Formats: sequence, C-alpha cells, structure tokens
Amino acid sequence: MIEFLPTKDLYHFGSPQPPSLSSTLYTLYPALPKSALLKNAQGSQQQRPVLSNEVSRLEQRLIDCEKADGAAERDLKQRETELQAGIEKLDAARSAVKVATGHRVQTSRVLELVKVSASYAVVAQRLADATSAADKEAEARKIAAAIRVTANDVKRLRKLERSLFQADANLKAAATRIDFEVAEPSKLAVNGGPVPVTREMQATDVVSISIEAIGEIRVSPGGEGLDSRRQQHMAAQDALTSALAELGVQSVQSVHELDQNRRDAESAINTHKLVVHALAPDGLDALRREASTQEAQIQTLRGILRDMELPELTSATDAAAFSEGQEQHGRSEVERLDAEAGEARTRRDGARTLMTAKETELRATTEDLGRSREALASARAIKADDAVSHEAATAEVDERAAQEAYTGLEARYKSEDPEGIALRVETTSAALTSLEEQIAEAERSINKLRITLDVLGQKGLGEECAAIESDLNAIRIRSAAVEQEANAVRVAYNMIVQVEKEANTQFLLPVVRRVQPYLNRVLPGSQIQLGTDMTIEGLQRGTVTEPFDCLSVGAREQLSMITRIAFADLLADEGVDAPIILDDALVYADDGRFADALATLAFAAKRHQIIILTCHEHRYFGLTGPVIRLEEQEQPASL
Repeated sequence: MIEFLPTKDLYHFGSPQPPSLSSTLYTLYPALPKSALLKNAQGSQQQRPVLSNEVSRLEQRLIDCEKADGAAERDLKQRETELQAGIEKLDAARSAVKVATGHRVQTSRVLELVKVSASYAVVAQRLADATSAADKEAEARKIAAAIRVTANDVKRLRKLERSLFQADANLKAAATRIDFEVAEPSKLAVNGGPVPVTREMQATDVVSISIEAIGEIRVSPGGEGLDSRRQQHMAAQDALTSALAELGVQSVQSVHELDQNRRDAESAINTHKLVVHALAPDGLDALRREASTQEAQIQTLRGILRDMELPELTSATDAAAFSEGQEQHGRSEVERLDAEAGEARTRRDGARTLMTAKETELRATTEDLGRSREALASARAIKADDAVSHEAATAEVDERAAQEAYTGLEARYKSEDPEGIALRVETTSAALTSLEEQIAEAERSINKLRITLDVLGQKGLGEECAAIESDLNAIRIRSAAVEQEANAVRVAYNMIVQVEKEANTQFLLPVVRRVQPYLNRVLPGSQIQLGTDMTIEGLQRGTVTEPFDCLSVGAREQLSMITRIAFADLLADEGVDAPIILDDALVYADDGRFADALATLAFAAKRHQIIILTCHEHRYFGLTGPVIRLEEQEQPASL
C-alpha cells in the first residue's frame, strides 16, 4: 500500500502556501499510483497470452505425442508378431532337426551293425581256423612228446648197427661154409632146425647136423681169429640190443620209424604255429576278446534295432550319408532362422524402447500441459481476462487524465511567481522524489511478494509434488522398461546357454561314440561324460554319475587313455594321423584291468602309432612292437 503525505508536510519554511497550488498538488498526488497500476495491468495483460500460447503449444505437442505413441505401439505389435512367427519357424526347424538327428542315429547304427557283422564274420572264421590249428598243434606236440627217440639216439643206433654189420662181416669172413646136397632135406636137422633154404650156411660156431636113422655130425669151425671175431660180434650184438632195450624198441627199423614220426610231428607243430600266428598275430585270447567285443556290439545294436532286416553295406552307407546331409541341412536352417529371430528380437526390443520413450514423453507432456492449464486457471480465477483488459483500459484513461492535469499545472506554474513557485517546486520535487522512491520500493516489495506468491502459490507445493510424482512415474516406467529388457536378456542368455549345451553335446557325440567300444572293454556298463571344454567331467554308471575327481586313480588313467584313443580315431576319420604318446599312463591299474587296457592298446595299434614311455617294461611284454631303451642309445656329445 502506498501512502501520500499531506501538503503541510512538504512545505516547512513557514511561508504561506498558496491555496490554489496546494489544491492543485493534492489533486496531482492521487494520480501517481495509477501509473503503477497501469504497469501492473499491462504486465498482467502481456502474461495472459503467454500462458494461453503455452497451453496451446503443449496441447499440440500432446496430440503429436499421442500419434507417435500410437505409431510406436503399432510398430511394436508388428515386431512382436514377426518375432513370434520367427520363433514358431525356429521351433519347427528344431523339431525337424531332432527328427533328422534320430534318423541319422538310426542309419548310423544300422551301418555300424552291418560293418560290425561283416567284421565279426571274418573274425569268427579266423578264430575257428586258428583254434583248429592250435588244437592240431597241441596234438602234434603230444605226439612229439610221447616219442622218446631223439636225433642223437638215431645217430648212436646207426653207429652201433654199423659196428654190428662190420663184426658180422668179419665173423663171416673166418666162418666155415657148409653146402647141403641131399635128396630128402626133411631127414636132416641143422642145430635142431630144418636145412637152410639156400642149402648153404656160414658156420661160425659148432654146428650139429642130425641124419634120421643114421646119426649126428658135428662141424667145429677152426678159422684164424674166429674166437676173437665171435666175441666182437657178440659185443656189438649186445650193445645194439642194450640200446634198443633202453629205448624200448625191438629193432633199428622201429627207431627210424619213430624218428620219422617225431620229425613229422615237429614239422606239423611249426606249420600249425605259423597258421595260428597268421590268423591271430596278437594271440588267440586277443582274437577271442575281439570276437567277444564285436559280438557284444552286435547284441547291443540288435537290442536297439530289434528284428530290423539289415541292408547291404553300400545301401547302409548311402542311407547314413543321406541322413547326415539332411541333419546338416536342418542345422543350417536352424542357424539361419535363429539369426533371423535374433534380428527380429532386436527390432522388437528397439520398438519396445521407442514406445517406452514415447510413453514417457507423452506423460511428461500431459503433466506439463496440466500444470500450464492449472496456472492459467489460477490466474483467471484471480482475475478474469475481461477484468484484466478493463483494468488496463481504465489505467490508460487515468494516465491520460493525469498527463493533462500535469500540463495544466505546468501552464499555471509559468503564469505565477517563478521564484516562489521554483522554491515550492524544489521542495515539492524533493517530496515527490521521496514519494517516488517509496513507491518504487513498494513496487519492488510487491514484485518480490508476487514472485514469492508465484513460487508458493501458482507453482506451489502442490505443483512441486505433482512434478515429483511425474518424475517418479517416469522413473517407474523406465524401471519397468529396464526390467523388461533384463528379462529379455535373461531369457536370451538362458536360450544361448541351452543352445550352446546342445551344440557341445552334438559336437562331442562322435567322440563319445568312439570312446564307448574302448570303455566297454575296460569299464563295461558305463558311459563317459565330457564337458564343454572337452575335459572329462565324470563317469555314468546306470543312473548315477560319478565326478571325475571322485574316481580312483586307476579309473581316471584308463578313462584318459581311451579318450585320447577316441580323439585319435576321430582325427583319423578326418584324414589326420596323430600319434598317441603315453607316459606311464597305467601305473595304478590292477592286473585284470591292466590286461584289458593292453588289449585296447593292441586293438588301437592297428590304426594308430602308439608310443609308450615307461619304467615298467615287463608289464608291456604282451604288446608287439620295437623296444627302445634310452640307456642303450648314443649319448649326445657334451658342449
């Protein structure tokens, strides 16, 4: 509120105040606050269109935001429809891959059964032939062992026989020859027997000739040295007889026959031994284990394939190749559809983010528009637009009247006493200046109060609370969007983990399939579990899976060995020859499993080069192959 001082407070010089001037000034003072009211009315009149224009602008912006939000929502629905269609195609492709994989596994098993059956037929025939040859070899060994005659015995008997022949020849050379010329030989008896057929004989001792009805004739040989020759002959005869009795035979001819039989048996042993070695180079036991393993594989595959009729090898090979091609094509299709689904998901997420931004902008615009409308409504509640215009017009009329009054007073001033009027003007001007300063200070206070009222009133605590709630809602919307994005990322991560696990399982399946035959030899009834980094995670026995670290050291050694052999088989199928190097890899295996492991190594050595470094050479005597001892090698020259 502005206060105006009376005239007597302005003039304090004691001189009489002209009544006309006093009344004139008093008339002028009430016009002074009207100038301030004019400025205030003009400011209100100028501020009102600004608020109206702001409301109009926010209303247009709200319309644009609603259109953009609708477009974003339609785009999001379209992206979600595309994503759903892509996911359905992807699921269908994955189902087709599973079917193709099952068919490929079936044809692979059929092909494996055909190959194993063919190989088993050959191995079984080899085993039968080798077993027959081994039986014949054992029979020949029995025959050879039953014959006591050796080559030295034959040489000794031949020598004794030659000595006997020589003694007999010497005796006969000194003997007396007797010729018989009789008509009736039956009437003669020579040494109690008949007459020799040849009608002659060499008498080396006393010969008694009996003549029927006549008498007896005794012939006593008397050649030179006959007695000594007779003794030599008897000694040779006794030596030969003793040697024959020692060997348990009746004649030298029997000795020769037994010697020939022994040599025939030894030849048969060598022949059958060569046959066995040719048919079973690693021994009959290894061949039996190979046949047993293949028979077990056939039974296992037969248990899976039931009574399915086996095709020819060529047909099975073609069917397996075709199934594998179908599976590979399906996997390629899955990869393509998965990539398309990923792109559709990215576009869907972008549309969702855009829609969230548009919704946030729409809410912010709605709140701004509400605040602007509230400010305009509050201003209109205080003073209507017509009242503001009327007040401004009235203030302009009052200003013009005050200007006219001032002009009249100035004319009167010039017609009065200039010095007195100048003095009054000076004092009046001082009072006027003081009054204007008070008016200005009051206007500044009013402006400050108006600003405070604007802050605490039109933009008061309620509006501040509304603004905070608007920000809170925007943050909540953003939080919901972030949560949705997090859920999408979580689902994508889980899907990636599942796809990676399936890919690793499919990748490691050839290795597991190649490990299984070797594993059946060493740890039958078990199945190896491999990790994504191709390390051994554990061993599955029935429904129980034992972690690799919980297995015995021997079992871990055997698993590691057969896994390396399986990887070598996998590389060999791809045309890569990789040697297998084992450095005392079977230290903790017991004797039974060690023998099974050696059989596995022998079987693998048919396809791969295997180098074994060991300080337990005697444990590997069952394997064939060159042995290199480091201590026997030349030492490099010292520098």
